[in-house]
Amino acid sequence: MKPFELTKTVATDIANKVQNLSKCDHIYDTPRDRLKQFVAPRLQRLTWQNPKQYFRESWALKEKSHLTLHGINNHTLGG
Repeated sequence: MKPFELTKTVATDIANKVQNLSKCDHIYDTPRDRLKQFVAPRLQRLTWQNPKQYFRESWALKEKSHLTLHGINNHTLGG
C-alpha cells in the first residue's frame, strides 16, 4: 500500500472524525460596540424592532470536515 492511500475504511479504523466544523469570531470596532451588542438587541426585541448588529463576522473555519485513521500521525496547530 502506498503512503496515504485510502482503501475501504472500516468504522474501527477511524480514530477521529469531525464533520461540518465552523468557528466564527465577532470583531468589534470599539469596546463600546461590545457593550452595545450585549444590551441593545435585548431592548430592541422588547420594542418589536429588528436587532442591530454591532460586529463583523470573521470565519476561522467554515463547514470543514476531517477524518483521521488509526496509525496516522496528525498535528493541528492553532486554536
